[in-house]
Amino acid sequence: MRELCFVIVAFIICQYLYAQDIVPLKSSSYYKELLKKKNEIISEDYAEMDGDSVKEVVMFVSREKDKKSFLVLKTTDDKKNYQEMIEYKIKEGFALEKYEIDDVTGDKKADLLIWLRDESPDENGIHLVIISAYGTVFKKIFEGSYYFSKVEGSSNLMEKVIQYGEIKEGINLADEDKNGSKEILIPREKKLVYFGHTKPPVTIVYGGVYDVYRYKSGSYVKEDSPKVVNFFVPVKVKGIEATSELSLRPKKAKKGGDLESEVLNPAKWAADGNIGSSWSPDTSVAKKGSKESIRFEFDGSQAVKAMIMIPGCMDTEDSWEPNNKITAFSVRLSNGTESQIIRGKYQAVSSPILGVVESARAETQGAFQYMIFFEENTVTYSVEIIIDKIEKGSNKKSPRTCISEVLFFQ
Repeated sequence: MRELCFVIVAFIICQYLYAQDIVPLKSSSYYKELLKKKNEIISEDYAEMDGDSVKEVVMFVSREKDKKSFLVLKTTDDKKNYQEMIEYKIKEGFALEKYEIDDVTGDKKADLLIWLRDESPDENGIHLVIISAYGTVFKKIFEGSYYFSKVEGSSNLMEKVIQYGEIKEGINLADEDKNGSKEILIPREKKLVYFGHTKPPVTIVYGGVYDVYRYKSGSYVKEDSPKVVNFFVPVKVKGIEATSELSLRPKKAKKGGDLESEVLNPAKWAADGNIGSSWSPDTSVAKKGSKESIRFEFDGSQAVKAMIMIPGCMDTEDSWEPNNKITAFSVRLSNGTESQIIRGKYQAVSSPILGVVESARAETQGAFQYMIFFEENTVTYSVEIIIDKIEKGSNKKSPRTCISEVLFFQ
């Protein structure tokens, strides 16, 4: 124990003597030469950046013709002077917003973060540069920009914006992985829809996409897959009922038994999370003039912001084209309010539906989905889909009319 204490005391004394041995910055020939060349020293900070227990000098200087730079200085081997390890020159058209000295890489060594703003009159952008030591080499490990949106959605001053969550604009640093190093997240785009037929026009922001940079082996590297953020939360369906389910009826009953039908496309398959299974009504048992429908019930009254309905049969790659496609349907809530959706005529929708967006599906050629947005504060304990019109497939003998999947969001 006594020997350990001796070692610790000796180490502290050595560090002290080492520090006393280092020439003060302002007494160094480097500093005097810097001033001789008409450099203005704007700021001066000290931070341990390379892990050798000796603090480096971070200087912000104004060079000739008002050109500004950040310098990182390190003592020479003989500790009698200072040398430049790296210089970052601020680009023309940019001005310093702020700078920070912080450990963003998680290696318990200081890094230099330089925040710049774009001074172009038509731009509102921010620029980040990170300088760090990797081993004995000081280098720029990240440089990137972000330009803020001038206006959300449309330029129409009467427009209403419904934002169901926040996309953090700018260059964001956060230790999302909880591993000590901070990730850099830069918004790439907002997930939004614009409905110009409403009064007033409405933009709905329901998610966004971030480019993600992670620190790897001495540099920040952009991830191949971006971070996708969805503000909508899935709503769980408690029960499903349909007017009919496509069934196979045997021609003969088993000996001593009754004729039992085999259900081929049950209602529960319309919300089972599997795009390859679907509900199909049995048109052979439907009453003349009646419409087929399927009703989804929630666990009590539920706020509903949006739903996705994927029409058509997609149990195999070849099942889409031969079978029927739903081109008109009505959506009815538990309070009786109802709105019809006609493919290609989405401006004709009425309350409680705000708007509809059609988009292609990747599973098979020609497949599509309806994304339906409800008015704000829509609450219901059930949603019923009523089939109003179909586009017939090429299968003339026994075509099916399918709903592959329905999803609800709050």
